[in-house]
Amino acid sequence: MIKENQYTEFKPKFNEDVVETLVAFANAKGGKVLVGVDDSGKPVKNFTIGNESLQNWVNDIKNKTQPQIIPDVDEIDYQGTKVVEFRIQEYPVKPVSCRGKYYKRVKNSNHLLSVTEIADVYMQSMQYSWDAYTAKGYSYSDLDEKKIQKFTDKVNSVGRFSLEGTPKECYA
Repeated sequence: MIKENQYTEFKPKFNEDVVETLVAFANAKGGKVLVGVDDSGKPVKNFTIGNESLQNWVNDIKNKTQPQIIPDVDEIDYQGTKVVEFRIQEYPVKPVSCRGKYYKRVKNSNHLLSVTEIADVYMQSMQYSWDAYTAKGYSYSDLDEKKIQKFTDKVNSVGRFSLEGTPKECYA
């Protein structure tokens, strides 16, 4: 039997919680939401899927997310009952929001991100870091050459790439 985890969530019906969960998955490593399944993993009695339900739900997800996400969706057989499976991959440029709120999947729950976490998720997805920005108002004399050389030696010893030149030459 399937259980809720970092990549799987159950929802008894389609609502805003489904959209928030898909956003949380998009901001993490991806995942799937089974709609028509209760928290214990059992199909919901009398769950029905209308002729236009899937398309309407996908449109709702698209309209409530920024940047817009469009999950893969299928009607599947789950324990002898028809349910809906939404699948979303990790979004390449994060974070994705749902009505201006940002969520990330951690273990088996969705966490609302703080402003700092939103900035961190964005920086990571763009492969930026704090050291990619120029610190205005400082000069070379404010730097510690010994610490810079120690860092350079450490980077060069790993061998992934090489930092050439003295700190003063690189600063100029």
